[in-house]
Amino acid sequence: MAAPSAERAARKARLRKRKRRGRGRKDLPHAGVILEKRKLRRLKRGAFVQTDFVAAADWSFSLDAGLLVDAASTALLAWYHDTIVSGVDPTGTRPKKPLTTRVAKRSGRKSKNRGHFTGFLATNLRRTKITGSTVSARTRLLPPTRRNVFIAQEQKRGIHYLLLGGKADETIKLVTGEFVEGGIVNENRATERRETTSGRVV
Repeated sequence: MAAPSAERAARKARLRKRKRRGRGRKDLPHAGVILEKRKLRRLKRGAFVQTDFVAAADWSFSLDAGLLVDAASTALLAWYHDTIVSGVDPTGTRPKKPLTTRVAKRSGRKSKNRGHFTGFLATNLRRTKITGSTVSARTRLLPPTRRNVFIAQEQKRGIHYLLLGGKADETIKLVTGEFVEGGIVNENRATERRETTSGRVV
């Protein structure tokens, strides 16, 4: 697999709605702004008539905290999946500590990369159900329950599989930028609050 990419992981958030065919209001040259004739006023002296126009906003926007948590956690699932498969630290800054020769040569290994024996860990990272409201939401990213003992042993060795920093943070920044941009023009998809796994994302 190619080196993990923050841009690729961010795309997995799939923030945009599917675009409908046809000419929408945003396609019109005056979209977003209406020039509204407010009043006609004749001055007392002379025949001068003044017409006032007011620019009025003609759009709505949505910045749902639940969607931001959904998108960011989805992108991180894709990111962590890719780092495990490619044998890179979750921050994307260095390779993971290599396996011993004996362990690397074990029969049935899908890869010589650490944490990628059968592929179960990489494809079963999970995001818990998103809770909260449109202004404050939260979730957790966890390893599969069947790998809890392995993850605990690895942490004692100073090896991590779910960690922020480096390119993991960059992934979140990319998603956040797209979230704000899409929210302003009201083009973001609906929030998906259900629990999901990395295997469903990638």
